[in-house]
Amino acid sequence: MKRSSANIPVVVIARDDTSNTLFLTSMAAGSLEYSEIQRRCILALLTSFSQASVANPDRLIYAMAGKMFYPWSPVPFGGTRTNPGFARYEGRTPAALLKFIVSESLEVYQKYEYREALQFLVSAANQVLALQESGAKDEMDELMLKGMKKSGSIEWFGAAVIPRALRERRNTLADAHGVVFTPQGRQMG
Repeated sequence: MKRSSANIPVVVIARDDTSNTLFLTSMAAGSLEYSEIQRRCILALLTSFSQASVANPDRLIYAMAGKMFYPWSPVPFGGTRTNPGFARYEGRTPAALLKFIVSESLEVYQKYEYREALQFLVSAANQVLALQESGAKDEMDELMLKGMKKSGSIEWFGAAVIPRALRERRNTLADAHGVVFTPQGRQMG
């Protein structure tokens, strides 16, 4: 049943500055234009992803897609195994991917007042933020590669190499200076 968006409360993704987590907040119907709702949602996600340690925000966008893009995911991302909703994505950049995820979630909410897609988006983003903050590098790498494959950014089959710009950067200072080991019984000098 399609509903008129004029009488549906506005729902926006917001960010808790102290915990760097995301949540949904409601406002009066018609209080914001669609473009402003979309902008606020994307800004909240990007701000949280940018605040998450030293990771490239694009890494977290792809990891979020890796968490969300499954046939059993809620509308608009899920669907049949051969034709899931995420297959509609045709962009090529992380920014376009984030805009697609937010736009699709908002569209389902505005058409059907179906809030589950927005809740799913916020939950996936918070899970990715928690993984990043906990240092779960291998799990983040796996989610990121799944997101890149399912969004068409890399080939679906075959080996995939994480692009340098999207690699974990926690140890960049140690890598830049190196570590010197001196065998026992020998002294440098």
